[in-house]
Amino acid sequence: MRSPSLRNRAVLAAAPVLAFALGLVGMAVDEANHSGAVSSLQMRMESYVYTVLAVMEVDAAGRLGMDEAFPDPRLQQPGSGWYVQVQGGDQNWRSASSLGIDLPGQAQVAAGESAWAEPGEGRSLYTWQYGVGWQLADGSIAPFTVSVMVEPAELEQQTSAFRGSLWRSLG
Repeated sequence: MRSPSLRNRAVLAAAPVLAFALGLVGMAVDEANHSGAVSSLQMRMESYVYTVLAVMEVDAAGRLGMDEAFPDPRLQQPGSGWYVQVQGGDQNWRSASSLGIDLPGQAQVAAGESAWAEPGEGRSLYTWQYGVGWQLADGSIAPFTVSVMVEPAELEQQTSAFRGSLWRSLG
């Protein structure tokens, strides 16, 4: 039996190296896509905070009121995966989308500060929080924390579609 040609041996030797390199490239691109998707989600959640602040009202006694005319209908649709909660003192307002859903308690955030948390370590939702100090008529400040929470399925759906396309292309 004849031994394989030099070209065939070179191709056989390069194939596993190429497959390994493509696997590494695929994992790096997948991770970059996931990081970009998380960053995009953070920006969308931050814009929701400002939307809530635009419709938020606090009277002279510091009581929270909310004009619930949100531009995004997901905050009106129960179980949409997007939830908003506003806490201040003993007040707690939640968007209609959280109807029937047990949202986790959120810690207060100092005025002007923001906090980001991803699911894991006991948390089941992506959470973006922003602290606000609302000045009342008597000059005192009423602290409020606006929390926007999103179910992980929102991001998983986006990244899994990309991941499937990526691995098919690399394959």
